[in-house]
Amino acid sequence: MYAPLQKKENKSRGVANSMPKNKSVAKQGVRFIDNRPKIQIESDLKQLASQRENLHSFRLSGKKNKLGNNVNTTFNINSGTKLIRPDSITFKFHPEGLVQCKNKMLASYLKGLKYFEDRNYMVFKGESEIDHVGWKAHIGAAKNEGLDIAKAVSFLRDQKIGHKFDISDNDAGAVNKFLTVYPPADEADWEMVIHQLETIMKKFDGTEIDGDMRVKSSRARQDENVDDYGQVYMRHGQNTMLKEDNVGGIIEKSGKQWGYDVYKSSEEEVIKFDKPLLGTDGILFFPKTDTQPQSLNPNTVYMAILYGGKIVPDRRETPNPAEAELPPGVNEYGKNLRPGEYWEGFNFNPT
Repeated sequence: MYAPLQKKENKSRGVANSMPKNKSVAKQGVRFIDNRPKIQIESDLKQLASQRENLHSFRLSGKKNKLGNNVNTTFNINSGTKLIRPDSITFKFHPEGLVQCKNKMLASYLKGLKYFEDRNYMVFKGESEIDHVGWKAHIGAAKNEGLDIAKAVSFLRDQKIGHKFDISDNDAGAVNKFLTVYPPADEADWEMVIHQLETIMKKFDGTEIDGDMRVKSSRARQDENVDDYGQVYMRHGQNTMLKEDNVGGIIEKSGKQWGYDVYKSSEEEVIKFDKPLLGTDGILFFPKTDTQPQSLNPNTVYMAILYGGKIVPDRRETPNPAEAELPPGVNEYGKNLRPGEYWEGFNFNPT
């Protein structure tokens, strides 16, 4: 008979269904001292607010997916301008005139290990191909934990698994999605990766990650010290942009709406959403509401993803919009129990 578990108090670690916290203060601004007259400061701030209103830059990318098509795209948006050219992987808001605080010690350490800088990330490329859509693992860093976590997860480099670190200033507070881990070359290796991460994170406070699923490996499920786990999160969604060329033959243009192309299923119904599938320069997306999107960004649209032969919206507020199965050996935290297994808060007495 298992003894009752004594749940540890850890305010930085949320439960599976807890309300999301605000994102890291490290990403919300910079501190400065300004000796200019008040009138001049107010004038400059008004000008900066105007720039924030009109200047956005988003960059997304990846490699060829299993469809055999490159779906990488970078686009700049200035009050609704068109998409421009292929380029990189994640998107970042760049208001002109603002300087982003960075964790300089972390950036210097990772540069010495041959990581390359991509906006507010230091990236390790890895050897696996990045599909259009798939699972990613995330870890959050509590205040001042970033550098130590980066040193502790060296196995990712040893195993040539692609990943990146958010080098936002960790001295100011926690960093949400501090570490992003891309799929290993063999999906079966996800269990090993998750178990290594959750074992390492027992030494750290970490932080909750909004919009992700808290997970645990099958290897950890047999550990009586079950409360020591639960700081690894995963999300299934877009890695690279979905374009019309990638889904040729299953959808076709059917008209225009708000100046965008409208698509319908060619034969079998493959579009699964109650809003129209739209496109601009071949990039596919869904509007979030029945009103015209003011610009192509996550606040107004869902990017389209193709999974299981269906085109669905990549709803960023949910960890698994396409309802994909978790990788082998990985489980949602607190679910899918079998006889004799238990989670925090439960005590099973096998007969």
